[in-house]
Amino acid sequence: MRRTILASAMGILALGVSLPAYAQSSEDTLTWSAGSAVGNLDIVANLEGTSRRLLKGNVGEGLAKLITNNGELSWDPLLATSWEQVDPQRWRFKIRQGVKFSDGTPMTVEDVAYTVNKVADPASSKTSILQNIAGAEIVDQETVDILTKGPDFFVYRAAAEISIQKKGWGKDDPTSAQNTLIGTGPYKLESVSPARDLATLVKNDDYWGDKDAFFEKVNLRVIPDSGARLAALNAGEVDIAFDLAPDLAQAAPAQLTAAATEVDILRINAKQKPLDDVRVRQALNYAVDQDVLINNIRLGFAAKPNGQAITPPVRGYNPNITDYGYDAEKATALIKEAGAEGAQLTLMCPSEYYGAVGVNTCQTLEAMYEAVGLQVELQMLPHARWIAEGLLAPKNGVPPPSLFYIQAGTETLDSTAQIRNYMTCNEERSTICDQELDAAAKEALAIADPAKQEEAFQQVFAKAHDVGVMVWLTNPRNVVSTAKGIEGPVYNEGSTVFWADWSRTD
Repeated sequence: MRRTILASAMGILALGVSLPAYAQSSEDTLTWSAGSAVGNLDIVANLEGTSRRLLKGNVGEGLAKLITNNGELSWDPLLATSWEQVDPQRWRFKIRQGVKFSDGTPMTVEDVAYTVNKVADPASSKTSILQNIAGAEIVDQETVDILTKGPDFFVYRAAAEISIQKKGWGKDDPTSAQNTLIGTGPYKLESVSPARDLATLVKNDDYWGDKDAFFEKVNLRVIPDSGARLAALNAGEVDIAFDLAPDLAQAAPAQLTAAATEVDILRINAKQKPLDDVRVRQALNYAVDQDVLINNIRLGFAAKPNGQAITPPVRGYNPNITDYGYDAEKATALIKEAGAEGAQLTLMCPSEYYGAVGVNTCQTLEAMYEAVGLQVELQMLPHARWIAEGLLAPKNGVPPPSLFYIQAGTETLDSTAQIRNYMTCNEERSTICDQELDAAAKEALAIADPAKQEEAFQQVFAKAHDVGVMVWLTNPRNVVSTAKGIEGPVYNEGSTVFWADWSRTD
């Protein structure tokens, strides 16, 4: 039975929000909303959240698939049927036969190798967990090896993040790859509006797998204002609203939540004075009242991160590390001792990527730092500039901001990428170069024994804590606001969504 969901004008008017006209939803159509526009559609790029939710695992698929079961994560075969580690820096994948792209083209080992090598290209703006991928080699017509830059015991987990493209896709026509996608997934990308604020997926009736998606169509509607997203959800115009501030999420018909392995952090540019002084970096941690961030901004949907940007399920987590703790007097004293009173700092944050929570967090941090004697220039940038001028500033040859707000963590439950990106003197993402920490990190990354490497990782995180590599803020929970009767798995990383696993139960 098809059930038409009609908008409630009363609910919209009560919030004083006007919504643009949009097609009505129906029983076999799922409509979700996000705050930021659809960006780059080339799925080997560092996708912003809206594009990732639209495409990854839905239109494009990886060699493995991330599965959650009561909060426990596992990785199941997908475009690969099996894998094995043949040496510390080489993994062998058996590629599934009989898979077709949505245009009917058979997927081959050439497509797999092309995609992995595209990811490995230094020019690729790949996510941090793919930084250790060195490339791919074809073994035979059913087998591909993925090579890594250093020992890696969880390449199959990273392979879940690499959505396989057709050989040559984007090579000769990068613009096409940025604006459309042909993949192997349970959905096909039917359309994206010129303004990048509407998109539609339709079920791939020729999907190679045995997954029969509940929804025939999945519509994306971009609603930048979070109050308007809530109004659309309460009015029945959308079924799911992402990135609502906690107070708005609590006003939604229902919520689905999951513990995140991500941690809110400030990456510190220790190559800039006075942040090259460990006392100032420690002061930045003492100046943060985490209870305010947890209780007043996230309304309890978060925990303290215990002085590290990974959580207990992640390999390398050190249970002996604790947060600095809030001590404004100590922060002020350390800043004075370092001669850094009145120092000018820039704090770069995304204007929409983490929704209102991100904006509120950054504004609160600005006030906390000025209260202990620092001067802060808050820079709120759209996603693309935030990535280019912040996250990838070292790689792009751009002066990094003093402080860069981001969620750090790992979807693979392994801290290899984080140690490489934040603890070493690498030139792509790191903005600190402590020689002792760098040596310890590189030594740990080179260890070929998993148990010994985990112990070494724990020591690296202890050293990183002591020298104040970053500011550890909160460990947030992922919250997805939904209409009643909408069900689906919520993952530790908030941009991971598999629409074929969602359904309507009423």
